Amino acid sequence: SLVAGAETAEDIIDLVHSLYAGLEARRLAQSYQFSRRYGPLLPAHNVVGARRLFTCSLAYFWADLLWIAAERARGRAPHLWAGRLAHHVVQTAANLPVIRSAGTPSRLSASYLTLAYTAELSTIFLRLRALMARLAARAQFKGAGRARNAGRLLAFLR
Repeated sequence: SLVAGAETAEDIIDLVHSLYAGLEARRLAQSYQFSRRYGPLLPAHNVVGARRLFTCSLAYFWADLLWIAAERARGRAPHLWAGRLAHHVVQTAANLPVIRSAGTPSRLSASYLTLAYTAELSTIFLRLRALMARLAARAQFKGAGRARNAGRLLAFLR
């Protein structure tokens, strides 16, 4: 069905975001340098990469926000829509100041936010599990329909 296809596509897009954000945050976090004053810090040359990560992630969140708004306008309630909206507001509040700041405060904020983004790695397995369950349920449903049709055909031929 169209709804099942849209939900599967949403799971795939969420998985791609988790893969990109988690792996890029991990790559950036591996470059941390220790500062006596501030602790672990991104090297200055990686702050641009961190800002790119946060900007791409924010674009994903805002696209999802627009999609939720469009679905709600149609009278539909996307899965966990209220929680997702709250999450997008929190992410916007966390990402925008880092994207827009400069100098040492930007480097500090980018370092901490990059570390927080490594948590996306843990969602990869949750998203894969949800996607596999959805695909398995669709395959069972289609298989049950085929079995039912085969049974009808056999009954007709007797």
